[in-house]
Amino acid sequence: WQFSASLPITGLPQLDLDAVASEEVYNNLFVLSKPYEPPVGGLIGKARVIATGGLRVRAAPSLDAPILRGLQYGTIVDVVEIRDGWARLSDGVTTNGGWCAVQWLQLLPDTPPSDTTPPAVITNLAAAPGTATGSVDLSWSAPGDDANIGTASNYLVRYSASAIESQAAWEAATPVTVGVPAPKPAGQAEQMTVSGLTPGTAYYFAVRAQDEASNLGGLSNSPTAIAKIPPISLPCVARVTAGAGLRVRTAASLAAQILRTLPYGAQVVVVEIKDGWGRLADSVTTNGGWSAMQWLQLFPDVPVPQQDLTAPAAIMDLAATPGTVTGSVDLSWTAPGDDAHVGTAASYLVRYSVSVIDSPAGWEAATPVTSGVPNPKPAGQSEQMTVSGLTPGALYYFAVRAQDEVPNLGGLSNSPSAIAKTPPLSQPRMARVTAGAGLRVRAAPNLQAQILRTMPYGTQVEVAEIKDGWARLSAGGWSSAQWLELLPETAEPPAIPPSPPSEPKRARVTVTIGLRVRAAPNLQAQILRALPFGTIVEFVEIKDGWAHLTDGGWCAAQWLEVIE
Repeated sequence: WQFSASLPITGLPQLDLDAVASEEVYNNLFVLSKPYEPPVGGLIGKARVIATGGLRVRAAPSLDAPILRGLQYGTIVDVVEIRDGWARLSDGVTTNGGWCAVQWLQLLPDTPPSDTTPPAVITNLAAAPGTATGSVDLSWSAPGDDANIGTASNYLVRYSASAIESQAAWEAATPVTVGVPAPKPAGQAEQMTVSGLTPGTAYYFAVRAQDEASNLGGLSNSPTAIAKIPPISLPCVARVTAGAGLRVRTAASLAAQILRTLPYGAQVVVVEIKDGWGRLADSVTTNGGWSAMQWLQLFPDVPVPQQDLTAPAAIMDLAATPGTVTGSVDLSWTAPGDDAHVGTAASYLVRYSVSVIDSPAGWEAATPVTSGVPNPKPAGQSEQMTVSGLTPGALYYFAVRAQDEVPNLGGLSNSPSAIAKTPPLSQPRMARVTAGAGLRVRAAPNLQAQILRTMPYGTQVEVAEIKDGWARLSAGGWSSAQWLELLPETAEPPAIPPSPPSEPKRARVTVTIGLRVRAAPNLQAQILRALPFGTIVEFVEIKDGWAHLTDGGWCAAQWLEVIE
């Protein structure tokens, strides 16, 4: 049988439909032995492409339909339907294989019925590291020639660095050309080994079965496996091969927290390999995080650098006392070693703060001491230094850490406190209260002594003596020297204020959202606390619209209702 390109045949498209042919071809395309009468339903048969320039296959029987592919001259195709001058082709998997112009197809005579049933999809493909270096073992159950019946003709096996879950991914994957087994009858177990892969790299696989009519089964599932890593002695030097860098995680899982990112080419030491993950050594402990082995190139022949993984011991006997120079504190401790309590550390880090330094956050926030830090002595010997330039009379907390030459950093020391040395008082000096909530005056220089009164923020008092961090006031009593700022010696004693009423007045807070108490009688002063609605307070005076409370602080008088 032949299809004629002669225009008088009813229903056929024009000659130039989706094909290019020479004038000679046009004049001598076919000789019809008898008129063409398409059969009704079913497979028509095989046909050969006779367009010398190739023939386009479209998604529908229309010149406006998308082009699916091109068929070369002489290609043999299966025709399953002819309609309005268009032939619908079988692609071997589904009968909806596209449409092309029937005038450029020659129907081959005596074509036997075609096999259009592809092998079944493989759904149990499994992958595991092989026994040979750089290999992966695959296994699956054989499908049939027609779905799950018979014996397929051959297998197509491909691998990729990402899951093969679409036709595009299949086309982009790498074909396996060696070691592919001949199919067994449907239902029997198949297995093979894919070799020549990069050791330690994760690969994804897919398998499709094909029958003798070139019907191609659907995509299998796409398992992954790490190509077999050669037996190596750990620890081992490795190099990062990921162009965008390699993440280091807290555990061998993509869901684990990211610790840091290693740049391309970075050299690391792998101390353990497990399930495609490598545990890295860092400068302090071998538990330096986990990275995907597929992005690490191992160098078993490169000597592993001898790493110092032991940090100096934490200092536990740091002591602090007021120094001999104004604004100084003396520190002393016992030297740790380079490795725990052995050897000599490389250097000390010393920091101070107004609050205790007992956490990494507290250490980071503390002020580094940059001068006077001694060079470490051998482990066990006594160390001492003086921290200068501090505010005289202020309380400070200190911490010291030792580090070695790597540098491995020792743990936090204990955090003692001391009052910075105050200058000797040749005569009484004026001072100002700096405690926002006010400063208590006690009967003796210790925190257990009776409280005599409270001085509000900003109060000026005369200090007669400073001893062990306590100031003895000329008016009687002792206060913590760290909350008193000594004024220049030229400062005059304040004028004696008018005597307060013999008894403070009482008042009630009338603002529903509460009333703020400030350190001074202005809106810019520090907020000390807030008084809820209805609170009863006592005040000793009202000045410029502000009430001075007996327990320290000022608040707006307009929000206080005096209680008779």
